[in-house]
Amino acid sequence: DMALFSVGTEGVATFDVTDPTNPVDFNQATTAINAHGFFIQEPADPDDPFIMVLAEDWKGVRFFTSDPEFPGVLAYGGVFAETYGDALDVQLKNGYAYVADDQAGLTVLDARVIALGAVVKVEEAWRDTPGNAVALDIEGDHIFVADKRKGMAIFDISDPVDPVHIFQMPLDSWALDIEVRDGKAFIASDDAGLHIVDVSNPAHPIYMGNVRSANATGVALREDGLVLLTDEDDGLRIMQGPAFDDESAPAAIHHLSGEPLSTTSVALT
Repeated sequence: DMALFSVGTEGVATFDVTDPTNPVDFNQATTAINAHGFFIQEPADPDDPFIMVLAEDWKGVRFFTSDPEFPGVLAYGGVFAETYGDALDVQLKNGYAYVADDQAGLTVLDARVIALGAVVKVEEAWRDTPGNAVALDIEGDHIFVADKRKGMAIFDISDPVDPVHIFQMPLDSWALDIEVRDGKAFIASDDAGLHIVDVSNPAHPIYMGNVRSANATGVALREDGLVLLTDEDDGLRIMQGPAFDDESAPAAIHHLSGEPLSTTSVALT
């Protein structure tokens, strides 16, 4: 029941939103060189602290730990790591931090031990992209990168320290944010609006279409299928998308008939 906001040089601000109609400011900010995207790694036990890693522009990334008794307080213990470019977004998976590193592409950090001096760049794992990596999302063993003017880059991270660039999809306008769920990528792309791509086979993605908006900057997905798009001119757009994590079996089919057309085709009615 917390909301966290990336607010530039103030770092990350936190609010108690247990009552959404009456949010309470925890009156703390982490401070930062210039805060961008952040990722929260939640513990198995909710009474344990969570880890937050913040992409902090040319500074690299910084790690914070929550105080379980005062969850709005994020403690900085001096753990940070430099990157090759300007860190704009970050996610953790299996002990490694993957950073959308702007002009430097994809940077990988060894974060298996989150301690001062232990989090370092995995030099052999750095991968440039054709454009500017500004945001990323991970699904399964693949990273999907919003690569600004060069569309979407896809990397296979089956080996976490040897990312393999397997596909680059050009997209209309600048790809600025990306969310992937259930084999579909939703990409906020400036004046092109929202692109939707089927990435169920990441090596062969299929473009599905787009929803136009004036100046799309960010995208988020809800479990019930709502797609939320932030737009500098249009504000917040809320759209009905596919239901995610659908566990309901399809309804029975009662009125289906088939008529053979040839030895290789059939007409279904």
